[in-house]
Amino acid sequence: MAFLGRLTRQLSKRFNPLVPGSSARSISFNLTDEQKEIQETTYKFAVEEVVPTAAHYDETGDYPWEVLQKAFDLGLMNTTIPQEYGGLGLSLLEACIVQEEVGFGCTGIATAMGGNSLAESPVIIAGGHELKEEVSG
Repeated sequence: MAFLGRLTRQLSKRFNPLVPGSSARSISFNLTDEQKEIQETTYKFAVEEVVPTAAHYDETGDYPWEVLQKAFDLGLMNTTIPQEYGGLGLSLLEACIVQEEVGFGCTGIATAMGGNSLAESPVIIAGGHELKEEVSG
């Protein structure tokens, strides 16, 4: 038992970011200025375009083509697709920020937006350059 106590104390000193000389790295969960801008832009889109139409799409079952086109025009789709293939090249965290903000307005529309990237991801991950260019149009 004493050995386990000593080991725990040694490891906590070595990996505790509050202890000077520790090899632990600090992690910040704060959004960068760019991520905040993405969040604000997407929130504004959700409030102005998604929330007012969500009930209509829920009631009718129509596909939200107009909303998706506006999202595409604003740059809120194909978020993780590299820029060289027509996407934004955002990180997964930034894509989650977009999904979360649109989901605030309507999870169905957020799913339709996110599904677009899901279909392209296997090609981006495993496809050759020619296929990537062909699929990205």
